[in-house]
Amino acid sequence: MSNVVLDAKQVAEILPQAYPFILIDRVIDFKRDESLVAVKNITGNEWGFEDRANKTDIFPETLLLEAASQAALVLYHLNKIKEGQKKPKYILGKISADFEKSVSVGDQINIKAYANKMLDTGGYSDIDVTKDGERVAHIEIIYSVIR
Repeated sequence: MSNVVLDAKQVAEILPQAYPFILIDRVIDFKRDESLVAVKNITGNEWGFEDRANKTDIFPETLLLEAASQAALVLYHLNKIKEGQKKPKYILGKISADFEKSVSVGDQINIKAYANKMLDTGGYSDIDVTKDGERVAHIEIIYSVIR
């Protein structure tokens, strides 16, 4: 199952979040036991921009962390959850991130999650967020899975 492409509806069926908290638009590449690439288009009508004290078009870093976490969970799901199996519950553990550039309205970012370690009870992913081929952030995520 390589190069699986998932649209927004298929992503929503996998993730435990519901709209508007789903922060990846689609999956454009998947390599079993290796990696996944998700895409997020940053638009001006994102809920993260509503009612902000200092009006800015910079996408909040906390939402980049959430988008990266969601990409890691979709990667886990595609590798470990069989079709028809009940959706597991996910618990985020440790997250560390280095942000190198900001992301703004109009940007399209790619989120590449690597399958560093995936067990039945959890996993660890390195995630690179890029825009226009340049790295925006490197994020490390550890999560638990309850089936």
